Amino acid sequence: MTFIQDLEQAHALHFNQQQIDAIQHTQGPALILAVPGAGKTTTLICRTGFLIFEEKITPHSILSLTFSRAAALDMKKRFNELFQSHLHANISFSTFHSFCYRFLKAFDRELPAWTLLEGKGAPISKKKLIAQIHFSMHREWPNEEVIEEILRQISVAKNRETTVATSSMVKALPEIAAQYESEKEKNRWFDYDDLLRHTLNRLRKDSTLRQQLQKRYPYIQVDESQDLSPVQFQLISCLLSSKKNIFMVADDDQSIYGFRGAMPEELFAFTKNEANFSVYRMETNYRSGTPLIEAANAVIQKNTSRFDKHMIKREDVSTSLHLHICSNPEDQLKQIESKVQEKQDQGSIGILFRNRISALPILNVMESQHIQVNVRDLQTNFFRSALYKDFRAFFLFSLDPSDGESLDQIWYKFNGYIKKRDYQQLRSLQSDENLLRRLIQTTDLPLYQRRNIQRIEDCFHQVQKQRPSFAIETILRDLNYRDHLNSKKDKANYRGEVDSQHLSILQTLATQSVSIIDFLSRCDQLQARLSRFEKPQSSITLSTLHGAKGLEFDHVLMIDLIDGILPSAIAKKQDSFGDIALLEEERRLFYVGMTRAKKSCSFFSYTRLDQAPCTPTPYLTELQPFLSSLPADEWQPGSLVTHKTLGQGSIQQLDYKFIWIDFPKQGIKKFARAFVARHNLLKKSDDSK
Repeated sequence: MTFIQDLEQAHALHFNQQQIDAIQHTQGPALILAVPGAGKTTTLICRTGFLIFEEKITPHSILSLTFSRAAALDMKKRFNELFQSHLHANISFSTFHSFCYRFLKAFDRELPAWTLLEGKGAPISKKKLIAQIHFSMHREWPNEEVIEEILRQISVAKNRETTVATSSMVKALPEIAAQYESEKEKNRWFDYDDLLRHTLNRLRKDSTLRQQLQKRYPYIQVDESQDLSPVQFQLISCLLSSKKNIFMVADDDQSIYGFRGAMPEELFAFTKNEANFSVYRMETNYRSGTPLIEAANAVIQKNTSRFDKHMIKREDVSTSLHLHICSNPEDQLKQIESKVQEKQDQGSIGILFRNRISALPILNVMESQHIQVNVRDLQTNFFRSALYKDFRAFFLFSLDPSDGESLDQIWYKFNGYIKKRDYQQLRSLQSDENLLRRLIQTTDLPLYQRRNIQRIEDCFHQVQKQRPSFAIETILRDLNYRDHLNSKKDKANYRGEVDSQHLSILQTLATQSVSIIDFLSRCDQLQARLSRFEKPQSSITLSTLHGAKGLEFDHVLMIDLIDGILPSAIAKKQDSFGDIALLEEERRLFYVGMTRAKKSCSFFSYTRLDQAPCTPTPYLTELQPFLSSLPADEWQPGSLVTHKTLGQGSIQQLDYKFIWIDFPKQGIKKFARAFVARHNLLKKSDDSK
């Protein structure tokens, strides 16, 4: 019995010819191009076993590298399940960072004197260090988004061996980055990216050490090769012996980590530069079926920078596609609830989204209904955002008009026309009184300003008595907070789509609360829940699209599919300047999400966000020929509607973008749904079917 036959019989596996050829590849460079659900990790693990048991390669001679710690642990677990009963030696599956750390620990005498900023017991966190540097340069503390952008840009530059570029979002970014490196050097600190950089520099300079490692690891295997950065590809080049026994597993269509420095084009260049690469295409998807396979192929083939491959379906599997066009995020939430109830007893459910903040309304509903959900990769900065902090301060001050800390957050944001000098004078007085009332009494304000502050005090009193959803509208309108938000539009680093989504999430959460105290309590509970790790116990999972990579679910719900969210506004802006790289990555992210589905995939979008029209993601247009049902929304063929000027008509046909209506006198008219929503032209007739 052959090695392959033994594996198939012992573990109920079945390998196709593509997989068998890859498993039995032992000499020279090889690239495995695998589509989603093709069993690429199983193939790599079985190839490891083939090297050890058939080719008699010692386990310590095989260096297996992957992208994340979770992936390395999963590979180790799966290898042990297949082979550990026959193997006493310990096989190593490692991340690049852990390999580099072991290397530096063994070969760099100075490493013990250095401290990892991202480890336990670090003297200072990276974020705090960046915040301090930013403050020292600009006399202003940066918000969470700015800190994350600074660290992201520094990381990308290191992983791509480039200099930190200027940024519209962060003033003097290159200078901040230089100071960050200087502070680390002075204090003997290092971060994870330094592990890669220092290892590469050491290997480049020391040919003897380089040859020593090449001799130690004559066989190198790399999983998720599409996610490697230029620095990681350079590391591999240094480790390769003259025999070039490297086995790379990749799906460039799932390269979604550009924000960490990954560049799929590096994979193209690497395989082209290394001669005699054997290429194995694993194109059969064992997870999903028709029509999802055809739809996913149609979506991803629009990208121009990719290896040529075509996903093949299994004949006995079907995966249906469903489109839900909702009126707004609140309507979307109701339809998601309905879909979860429909599918809850029919297998696992993955609710996937572009931004972590999208999880909050769903998690709030599930928790309030005592429905368990698994939470993955959802530490959102929503509760640290300026917008949330402002509304929290508005609410707290409405409950306690003597709350000086809350007033400090918002006093210049509600058009009180209060001079800084007058406010500082007010805060210098130790008092438990109503602060706005005391401001009128203790400062020499003109009559119009006294009347305005009295009006503001009345508004806060009104907010205190209102339900949270109405209170938010009062703050936006009567306390002029909407004007404050609009005033930020002129700033170079302003991202309006972020504020719009944050405000929409806030309003959705507010509709689920009966009082301000209840709302604040629910927000505190949600924040605590997101920061608490719980072992997965539910069939329902909330995850970002990035966090869902490598997972599969019976039913997938992709939500908040809005142009400006997916694809992101930043990607569209770069595309307008002729740089398509990020826009193509956004398309890959959509592709990754839909290919998680085994039985069904539902797409959710809406036409209004924060009281303004919005447009569903353009990717939905490409799904139209493959939908298993008509778009599920408030309009249906046969429904009677009333047009503002044309009168009553009957819907004849619709898709996500257009609607066709038959009017008795004018005949069939075609309307753009976004235009209809923007101008509120249609409403359902009372006698509609």
